[in-house]
Amino acid sequence: MSLALACNTSGGGKGSGQRRVVPDEPWRQARPPSGPVPELKVPAVQRAGLKNGLTVLVVEDHSLPLVTARVVVRAGAAQEVAKDAGLAALTWDLLDEGAGSMNQLALANAVAQLGAELTTSCELEGGAAQIELARDHAEAGLKLLGTVVTKPTFTAADFERVRDQALVRVQERNTDARAVADTLVNALVYGSEHAYGHDAAGSADTIGKLTAQKVKSFWTTHAAPRNAALIIAGDVTLEQAKALAQKAFGAWSGSGRAPKAPTEPALRSALTIATVDFPGASQAALRVARAGLAASDADLPALIVLNAVLGGTRSSRLNVKLREEKQWTDAARSEQLALLGRGPWLLSTEVQTDAAANAVAETIAIIESLKSGISDDELGRAKEGWVRALPGLLGTPADQARALGTAFAQGFDADMALKMAEAVLVVTSDDVKRVAERVLVKDDLVVVLAGDRAVLSAKLKEQGLPDALLFGKDGFPE
Repeated sequence: MSLALACNTSGGGKGSGQRRVVPDEPWRQARPPSGPVPELKVPAVQRAGLKNGLTVLVVEDHSLPLVTARVVVRAGAAQEVAKDAGLAALTWDLLDEGAGSMNQLALANAVAQLGAELTTSCELEGGAAQIELARDHAEAGLKLLGTVVTKPTFTAADFERVRDQALVRVQERNTDARAVADTLVNALVYGSEHAYGHDAAGSADTIGKLTAQKVKSFWTTHAAPRNAALIIAGDVTLEQAKALAQKAFGAWSGSGRAPKAPTEPALRSALTIATVDFPGASQAALRVARAGLAASDADLPALIVLNAVLGGTRSSRLNVKLREEKQWTDAARSEQLALLGRGPWLLSTEVQTDAAANAVAETIAIIESLKSGISDDELGRAKEGWVRALPGLLGTPADQARALGTAFAQGFDADMALKMAEAVLVVTSDDVKRVAERVLVKDDLVVVLAGDRAVLSAKLKEQGLPDALLFGKDGFPE
């Protein structure tokens, strides 16, 4: 094998237009050595609190005159019941539609006057409202954020409009094989009534039955200072942040309902495969999942390393096999969603439809191979790569606020990033092997393929895999 380089010369001299062949020397096959792992530096988190029970976390970053303030409330999709699926997401969508004496337009104008950006979001264990703005407008911005969180209006007109938008999104989602596969795999792993198994975005049926009163009740039940945290990151000191927090949220009251970890799902006795039909699709969405570890589990650092080896990088086992060798996919990844309960361990990729069954067989074989252990090289690269990437996830005040907010909702301490990095660095290959045997239980795995069923069914049979359960795009059995 040789490496051909195009060589262009000017003036028509000797060698003009010719190609120079460079021998494929052995050193070209070796990965360049990485430099020493730099000292890990993560932003220092200072903790305060208000008398009403609101947790206040502060990260000082004086590199730019910017401030991000984020309020996180433990009121996410896991706190709604299955028959009201979509309620939490709809509630957070409505939060910035009107507050205090301001309707949606007045609130938008107030944000614009500050040159700020106001956003809301909802995840499983909690939701967040965040404002980003210049330091000079921090007091006005925090006051505005406080009004949004403590005095939302939830008017009937806003509710109808936002609910209609949610219904449109649900219809659109059912045309996306990836979204359908994500929803179905969680339902099969946990059961559709489970806090982590029901569809967090809701269905046309559940969203259609929601009311403005249910939104108000959900918010008053869960949104209270003792169930929330205010994260202020950026060009602000601890004392300034405490004063801003007191002015904006000191009058907030209520006790709120603290979330609890949901029940554990039942253990399956055999590999489960399900398909969703997308006729004519050239690609199939492939998901492999089971209930993994809770955020508080001592084995979480070892699982982080395991995922890095399995599907965390371009050089991981999954990507080397499915992407580089087989050329069935552009990328594959595995991850653990750390939650109060046993969150989903998920492997995801999109593969060529005619190769999907082969990809399932190869994926299961790769998963099983981890139970035989990993090499010292894999261990070192996985740990080093994860730790090197960590500062990049905390690079801006907005990044810092987002990470701390998620950690709060999931039950982590404020210094989670540093503690987790320290724990990852001492993980051993024996730890990874033990966690592989504990988490990657073949007979408890759920496999979902969303693609052209006619092709998928024939190929699954050729591979000798179990008969697939048949589901529609709405998540119901066919």
